[in-house]
Amino acid sequence: LGDTDIVSPFVFRAFEDNGDVWCFKTTEGYGKMCEEPVLESRKTVEKGDLLTTVKQVWRFRDSILEEYITRYSENDFIDYRYRVNWNEKHTVLKLIPAAGKAPNAVLAAAPGGSIQRPMDGREYPVGQWLRWGEEKEGMTLLLDGIFAYNTGDYPQLTLLRSPAYGDMRRRPLSEDI
Repeated sequence: LGDTDIVSPFVFRAFEDNGDVWCFKTTEGYGKMCEEPVLESRKTVEKGDLLTTVKQVWRFRDSILEEYITRYSENDFIDYRYRVNWNEKHTVLKLIPAAGKAPNAVLAAAPGGSIQRPMDGREYPVGQWLRWGEEKEGMTLLLDGIFAYNTGDYPQLTLLRSPAYGDMRRRPLSEDI
């Protein structure tokens, strides 16, 4: 398995986020998509008979996104890790599958079981895993630290948000306080 054969199964995408901390506006979805992150570097950080790991570093405005993609010589699965230094305001960062067949529904982990949800554009909570597509053409993700996704053409995992603070008051605070 050559280093050039290792491609990320995901792309980072950022969207405007004018909602508040509790995300009251996700029934209409997030705002327009921002510019794409720019690839700054790509290098092999581990290579052996059993596995190869490639690290890619992306820049988005004032933020740095790192991804580590590990392919195994004997298996069909990929280990994917990311690390983000996020310095943006009112922006949500999503992780979106890079390729594949658009599903008509997703199966998501839920407390005590699973739930099938439609591809209706809404944001939903998710547990430890998310599955979409047919058995031979689909993808199952085991999640660690991702608790929400929305659906568009593909499931879009919500990595982080930097919304306005959830202050629901209608008038300014008194300066005497």
